[in-house]
Amino acid sequence: MSQGCNHLDVAVSRTDVPRYSDLMYPILRATEALGGSGSKREVLERVIEEVLEFDVDPSERDEWLKCEENNWSRFLEKQPGFVRRVLEIDPDD
Repeated sequence: MSQGCNHLDVAVSRTDVPRYSDLMYPILRATEALGGSGSKREVLERVIEEVLEFDVDPSERDEWLKCEENNWSRFLEKQPGFVRRVLEIDPDD
């Protein structure tokens, strides 16, 4: 990750906008995983866990963690409706 936090700069085109079904499918999967129903908060938490889960290459982890903490965590935690932040690090990596 030699580019520092520049990976946050993203160019978006019209073809990058998700389809309606792309947005609904995670909600349907979350509802199904909750047994067919759940509160808005429960469904949202489940969707967030699924959509925002990703892996970071172990060789880039330290730099990524610094960037994430400095740029996103503090910003997101101040936003109304922010659910929670969970950072899990696999001990095997």
